[in-house]
Order: sequence, then C-alpha cells, then structure tokens
Amino acid sequence: MKICDNNQCTGCGLCSIICPLGAITMLNDKYDFLHPVIDDEKCIKCGLCVRKCPSINIIEGCENNVAYAAYSKDESIHETSQSGGLAFLLEKHVLNCNGVVYGQAFNNQLEVSWIRIDDAKDLYKLQMSKYVQGRIDGSFKEVLNDLKKGNLVLFTGTPCQIAAILSFVPEKLKEKLLTISFVCGGVASPKNLYDQIEKLQEKNLINKSLIDNITFRKKGGGYYFRFFSNGKIIYEQDDFYSDFLIAYGEHLNLRESCYNCKYARTDRIGDLTIGDYLALDRYTTSLPRNELKKGVSLAIPTSEKGSYILQTILKDMEYEKRTTKDAALNNRRLSSPSERSLFVDTYRRLYPIYGFNKSVHKIFWKRYYWVGYTKHRIGTFIRRAIGK
Repeated sequence: MKICDNNQCTGCGLCSIICPLGAITMLNDKYDFLHPVIDDEKCIKCGLCVRKCPSINIIEGCENNVAYAAYSKDESIHETSQSGGLAFLLEKHVLNCNGVVYGQAFNNQLEVSWIRIDDAKDLYKLQMSKYVQGRIDGSFKEVLNDLKKGNLVLFTGTPCQIAAILSFVPEKLKEKLLTISFVCGGVASPKNLYDQIEKLQEKNLINKSLIDNITFRKKGGGYYFRFFSNGKIIYEQDDFYSDFLIAYGEHLNLRESCYNCKYARTDRIGDLTIGDYLALDRYTTSLPRNELKKGVSLAIPTSEKGSYILQTILKDMEYEKRTTKDAALNNRRLSSPSERSLFVDTYRRLYPIYGFNKSVHKIFWKRYYWVGYTKHRIGTFIRRAIGK
C-alpha cells in the first residue's frame, strides 16, 4: 500500500502515529529525510493514513491582507530573538495563562525535535531559526493529552507541520489549540548539518561534544553559523565558508516536497503566521530605522483566535499595521515554495560518491569559495592598513 508520492511526503510522521496496528515506521532515506515504510503483513488497508495525510487532504487556509511589523519594547527580548521577539512574547503570554508551548529545539545529540515547555525560563531553547528538519511525531500524543486535560496549547512549526497537527487533533479539542506557522523556505537534511560539524571537528575548529546550540542567521537577516556552549559562542562561520549554508541558500539540499509545498501560499493555515519582516527599511515606515537593523517580526492573523492573542501582546511591542502584499514583496515564501535549484540533480548524483561537503564544493567552489577567499584577503589587507 502507498500513502502518497515520495516527492509529496513532508515526513511529518502522522501516518505512523495514527496507524491502529503500528504497521508504519518512519525511516530515513539516503539523504536522511524521513519517509513512511509500511509493513504489508501488519497492514489491513483500512486507509486511515491516506484519509488523514495532510499532503493528500490539503487543509484550507485563510487569506488576510492585514499584516503587522513589530518588535519588542523590551530591549533584551529584541536583542536575543531572531527578528523582533514576537514568537517569544506569544509563548510567554500562553505560559502566563497557565498554558503549555510546543516548539523546536536542539537536543543533546544536536537533533531538532519538538519539546514541551511549561516554564518561561526554558523559552530561550525555542529562539532562533532551525533550518534542518525536526521530528514532530513524538509530540502528537503529548499535545492531545494536554488538550484532553483542558490545557491551553500553543504549537509552532512549519505550515506542513501545522497541517499535520490540525489533521490529528479532533475538532472538539481544537478550541484550546493555538497554532502558529512560520514563513518557511524549506527544510534541509539533518545529516548535512552533522557532516558540516564533522568537517569543522576534523579541522580542530570545534569540539562537537561541547556544542549545545546552533544558530544559522545574523540579526536582521543573512546566513551565519554560530556554535554555542553554555550560552557562549565557541565558533562562528560566514556563509561563504560553510557548505551547509551555501547549500541551503542555493536551495540545493531541501526535502523534495519543499520545492512543491502545498502550504506556501497566500491563504495561510493555522491561527497566526509569523516570520521576519524583510527589507522594511527600504520603504516608508513609522518605526525607527535604527531599530529595524535589529530585526522586525512579521505577523499575519488568520483566525479570530490568532487575531485576539496578537492584539493582546501588541501592547508590549512597537508596531505598525501594513499589508500582506507589502510583506510579500521581499518574502516570496509567503506565496510560493522555494525554487528547485538547477543543481539539485547534479548534487544528488554526486552525493553518494563524494558525500555532502565535497559535493557542494564541486558545484559551487567558483561562486562562493573563491569569492570568500578574496573577501577575506581584502578584509585582512584593510585591517592591517588601518592598524586593527
């Protein structure tokens, strides 16, 4: 039995959770992306997995032309968040209402998975973007148990992950479920991140056993690796030197379903869509331009629940109302999926032979590595010339 085509599967794992006989297992393919494997001896062909699959049964969204650009009035929240601190304030509000929060975090093995948080002191684990695919299937039953207990639950994830949760939770329990989808450019293979870490370890640039967190972005935009240990940066790497960031930025190593994502569209699913409000400084705005460099959050409410909670926390933010059309001018992922790189097929031919790092290097060395080297030499010359 087949659930959906491999190029449509998002790897959410919903099918494996709802199978009444446990006939479905999520296994990694050769690129380390999860796909369902069905045990034909156990399967009774009830069709539940097909009926619930969010890649087949597309969930309706809501199109709203009202968008908000906002950042936290609390400087410490603004500084430590990827953009304007909107997600942190939403999560903190839910916890203050005796609710619980589910979001992505790195575990001790540097794998991304969803964790349950009921204490505000742990919210820092959810801050900053994670560009590798995480395992969501372990959280389905936890979310359901919380809702059955009457707890307010906030769940954040990519649009396809929100679709999986909405497909899983019964309608009668959704009243206390608040879903927030972030603007997504696609997810990369976790193995690519491990390969990048191994390369840095081999060069004695990091000790991977000390790493407890990774960030992929600069404040205000742009790719930049930072590796942390106990809250301190132990290594930084510019995107010109990072195989992982080059591949991600070029849409080379995304899951195949990301290139034809059914949920990268103007009618958004969930209660609220959040992300970076990109390039706001290019347009007329009432927000102080010196604050824009620190990052600005984008918020698009897509339900009454989403609108209500957003209005509740906007009192703690500097914000202005704008249009979704304006926001989409510099953020195409609000309306369309990431473009499939012309080099994807080449990369997938090279990968089994050379592995991740060498495959990326063979494809992009002229464009990135030589430019990065030149940039480094010019920077070194300038610093020496001015005595710094």
